[in-house]
Amino acid sequence: MRTNRTILRAALAGTTLAAALLLSPHAFGHCDTMDGPVVKAAKVALEKQDVTPVLMWIKKDDEAQITTDKEAPRAVAPQHKH
Repeated sequence: MRTNRTILRAALAGTTLAAALLLSPHAFGHCDTMDGPVVKAAKVALEKQDVTPVLMWIKKDDEAQITTDKEAPRAVAPQHKH
């Protein structure tokens, strides 16, 4: 009886892991595409020359570095194409 329960748990764990591995590249890859929310926020930030739209994607520990470097958006903005 105990062996059957162990086999069932192992099969369930294996099935769950396989499903996670098969579905995760599609589910998590969207943010990195050119149509993803990060790129859209970055385009808005470049157009406005304001980093506020992208701060939601930045770790709190890194926000100070992003907000104090005021020259970075200006350096990239002229090259930005819609």
